[in-house]
Amino acid sequence: MDSKEFQHEVARFFEEGTTEETLFLGLASEVGEVMQSRVKETRKGLECTAEIADELGDVLWYIATIAQSRGYSLGDIMQDVVDKLTVRSYDAHGFYTQGPR
Repeated sequence: MDSKEFQHEVARFFEEGTTEETLFLGLASEVGEVMQSRVKETRKGLECTAEIADELGDVLWYIATIAQSRGYSLGDIMQDVVDKLTVRSYDAHGFYTQGPR
């Protein structure tokens, strides 16, 4: 599935009356659930890869929905990240330096 198809499909599950505050709180909550799964892995030695992937899907839903509410597609955001990473570089000592933009 590509990003456009994903964003179109998940938009069907947006509930009328949902506010931006609800979206941002939901995103934070889902990120917390990802971290809870990671804690299970580190503290209890459990394998939570599938659980983490499931929660990342919920995070992605919130990201897609917030992006759309702000007039962006996931493709726009994905390209912005690639562009930003492309101009970054690190010197021989591992220090971040801003490349030309």
